[in-house]
Amino acid sequence: MNWLTERTDFPVMYVKYEHLFEHIGELLKFLHLPSSLAVDFPARIERATALANLTEGQRQKLSSIYGEFLKLCDALPPVMIRGPREDLAESLVLRETSAL
Repeated sequence: MNWLTERTDFPVMYVKYEHLFEHIGELLKFLHLPSSLAVDFPARIERATALANLTEGQRQKLSSIYGEFLKLCDALPPVMIRGPREDLAESLVLRETSAL
């Protein structure tokens, strides 16, 4: 079990960081916060590291540890809400940002 597959008693919103700043309004709505807070949202910070900067050996080690999980994450939509007690498959079928 992990943060992505564990069932909860409350809704969970998943947002890929690289898409966060495109979906601030949805995030605030999900959290029941006023949309006026969007102007105070912190500025985006570009990553200081990248896979391209790693050696082939380092990339292979990371892939052996996280490969299957990263494939799953890459297949997910940019923003997804999982309802209480839903499993991941139900969330993918039923919810995306457009459902907000």
